[in-house]
Amino acid sequence: MLSRASVPRHSIIKKFAGEDIENLDDLIAVISKLSRGARVPLEYVKYTDRYRNKSVLVTIDQHGWYAPPQLYTRNDATGLWNAKLAIPLESPFVVSHRAGHMDANLNSISPLTESSPMDLKCQHESENTADGCVKMQTDEEIAVDGSHSGEDSIIEKKRRRVDEEIAAEGTISSFGDLDDIKDGALRHPSSVEVSDLARTISSNASLAEQVIEPALVMFEVHVPPICMLDGVHSQHFFGTGVIIYHSDCLGLVAVDRNTVAVSISDIMLSFAAYPIEIPAEVVFLHPVHNFALVAYDPSALGAGASVIRAAKLLPEPALRRGDSVYLVGLSRSLQATSRKSTITNPCTAVNIGSADCPRYRAINMEVIELDTGTSYAHFN
Repeated sequence: MLSRASVPRHSIIKKFAGEDIENLDDLIAVISKLSRGARVPLEYVKYTDRYRNKSVLVTIDQHGWYAPPQLYTRNDATGLWNAKLAIPLESPFVVSHRAGHMDANLNSISPLTESSPMDLKCQHESENTADGCVKMQTDEEIAVDGSHSGEDSIIEKKRRRVDEEIAAEGTISSFGDLDDIKDGALRHPSSVEVSDLARTISSNASLAEQVIEPALVMFEVHVPPICMLDGVHSQHFFGTGVIIYHSDCLGLVAVDRNTVAVSISDIMLSFAAYPIEIPAEVVFLHPVHNFALVAYDPSALGAGASVIRAAKLLPEPALRRGDSVYLVGLSRSLQATSRKSTITNPCTAVNIGSADCPRYRAINMEVIELDTGTSYAHFN
């Protein structure tokens, strides 16, 4: 929990969830009142820098990867350590832990032929479908910056833009495929479209970024240490995924398996179109090809659900050598970035060598070779 928030080892906790922490009993009392999935502030100091307080946002573990915490007291008469539960059984922390275990036992990540609670809900509410496309990704260790003023200003600008678009009729539906937007801008210029075009020019963003941005999602994945035996080479991953299905009751995101390596993961999604962070769960890992499907609850998006949309997959016409394409991805500040490239080989094979330890690797993959080099290569 603390490592996810990048709290260094041997730090001294000063405040947790707004309450002063003087000793271990105070910390246990605060944790016992929190439920799993809650996000609370934590203030700490490092023992090497005791005069500068630092603050982070801590997410209480959402899944019961481990048993409830225990306190061990040494019995001097026997020389043994006696264990007892650190948190009362009736506390919200333990109650939510039990509920998570029941959900895991009854509705664990199952084959696509079985129905999960989200599937059943979706069958009753909506049966709309959407197609998807590919993504770009990176993975690295978590880093916490002391200043986030630049990112905060970007987030506020995006929130204001979404609020303006929700208030203006027809603005949300202006997100379409690239050809539709081009035709609309040239043939039927309405006042709303003119304002959208002016906003696009003023923000110096390409048309490709505007089209694909509502479907882009930033992943923050944390793997519990117990899964490191499965050949996972790190506990923390970041990457970009693409929404391939979005309705009132279910959302699905496609992402590479280098970002989501195993199903036992704590996943948080940040949306490019509306800056909000919500949890998600793995529903499918392809055993051969390099992609995974992750589900989220659209109702958790609030007002942002109306500006999120699934990407549109266009299998025809097939890409050919010499075609121009745009690579669109997200920066760490959730800004859409793009690069224009030319296809040098539309269908070639790739051979990924074996790793030092037994773990997943993609095989039988088709690769689109671009003139920008391997760092921008996209895999199908």
